[in-house]
Amino acid sequence: ADILFARGAKDQALMELKFASRDEPGLATSAVAMAIEHTQKEDDLRRLVPEGSGAAPVLDTLGAWMHKRNPAAGERFDKQALELEPDRLAPRVRRAQDLVDALSKEGLSEQGKQELAGRIEEHASHMDRAEPQSSRAAQLRARALVALGQPEKADRLLATACDHVTDRHACMRARVPILASLNRPKELDELLDATAKAGCTGGKSCAQTYMWLGATQRGRKNLGGAANAYLKATRHDPQNADAWVQLGDVSTGLGTHAQAVRAYEQAVRLRPDDEGLKKKLEAARGKMMGGFLR
Repeated sequence: ADILFARGAKDQALMELKFASRDEPGLATSAVAMAIEHTQKEDDLRRLVPEGSGAAPVLDTLGAWMHKRNPAAGERFDKQALELEPDRLAPRVRRAQDLVDALSKEGLSEQGKQELAGRIEEHASHMDRAEPQSSRAAQLRARALVALGQPEKADRLLATACDHVTDRHACMRARVPILASLNRPKELDELLDATAKAGCTGGKSCAQTYMWLGATQRGRKNLGGAANAYLKATRHDPQNADAWVQLGDVSTGLGTHAQAVRAYEQAVRLRPDDEGLKKKLEAARGKMMGGFLR
């Protein structure tokens, strides 16, 4: 197919990609990626879709690639994939999220809202059947409730669901912004602590969890909590330059310049060619020395 595309034989190239996807379903992603490099016309891309059981994976992949490039075409690919395999999750997630986005728009009539909510619930019910131990359906229902202006109900739904699913950490993270919007800081602090513990399973996973927690605390203007989270991230993954940079930035905001200097020094050691970091380090050193001279 690559050779045929180079020769301008597009139709033949697309046929070869179709055969590749039919004979080896695992090649669907590579086949679609190659085709989209040369054409994004929906009619052309449909030539990639093999007959039989190999059709749904290719349609799913086409739906994913075209979701943002050509939303209308992406929706048609997704719907066709779901007609063939109703329990296929990826196209259902995309369709459901688009419906939630539509539900969030202003100016909808009450009837329009209820129609969208009903379609979202259809997707959630399919997700429940396909993944009964997952929080995916509960998260979808919660997002719909938030879009309908019912964050309290959304929070209660996830608070219950997160205790009974295998992806508890993902469920808890989804609950965080909802609870944050309800101005219940004590409950939010408890949830953040529990979410961090659930996500910290060792090494880099802990570092990424505490990076997320640091960003969340910064969003709350809780710089002390953010600094503590970023410090934990650096302890779990000392080679994570981003964690050191974030720790330096937050420490600067707090006025703890000695800690900022130590953090930036570690970041520069990991990124020796980053001139922007070097400038941050020099600025932090200047502020630290200025504090000593007062």
